Amino acid sequence: QAISAQAHLAGCVGASTRQAPLQSRCWHMVFSRVFSTVNRFGSQHPCYFAVGIAAMKTSVSDLIAQTVFEGKRLEEVDRRRNLVFFAWGCLYLGGVQYFLYSFMLPKKVFPTIPVFAVKSLRDKLADKAGQKIVLQQVFIDSFLHIPFVFMPAFYQVKAFIEGATPWQGFEQSCQNWTEDMKVAISIWGPTQAFNFSICPIWMRVPWVAAVSFFYTIIVSCMRGAPEQLEGGS
Repeated sequence: QAISAQAHLAGCVGASTRQAPLQSRCWHMVFSRVFSTVNRFGSQHPCYFAVGIAAMKTSVSDLIAQTVFEGKRLEEVDRRRNLVFFAWGCLYLGGVQYFLYSFMLPKKVFPTIPVFAVKSLRDKLADKAGQKIVLQQVFIDSFLHIPFVFMPAFYQVKAFIEGATPWQGFEQSCQNWTEDMKVAISIWGPTQAFNFSICPIWMRVPWVAAVSFFYTIIVSCMRGAPEQLEGGS
């Protein structure tokens, strides 16, 4: 009986050992197919992919900020505030940023970007002109786009959903400008340097969306709720 039990145990161990590589191959095949499908859809329909990912990501980020960091129950979630972030993700983070990062910069402002984007990492490191264009894109994003387009647009959408006036949105933007810019540039400077250096053009907005998942939680906690302007207006 002891010999029989040992044989049975050895058989079980052997079967388990054989199943482990099989399970590993199955999971690898599943992930490969999912990645291939996402990659194919994203490259063939970059605008739809960007808008959909950005809208869902931004809404979920705010939901996490409200439930996890602010301790609200689901029934206590501020739906109007969540709508601010859904609209923001759909219209701006998906639509406007796709126009800027995947159309305007690579096709109109810097037409050599598509050639640089498909080079190997070794060739990119040797391409001094391409690296200069990467830095120029980071400068445009950090010191033109974010302070003078991104932030004012965010506060206008926020004011509209909250029932405030455009002027109140502008005042809030000016009131919070310095603090908001410190957070934005510290995150987006390095992020966009990687984005413009490594990512293919169709992946630029999805990459921004991935990093923005955490950035949106920060912004949602900082600016998601209605604010009082200085002076009590």
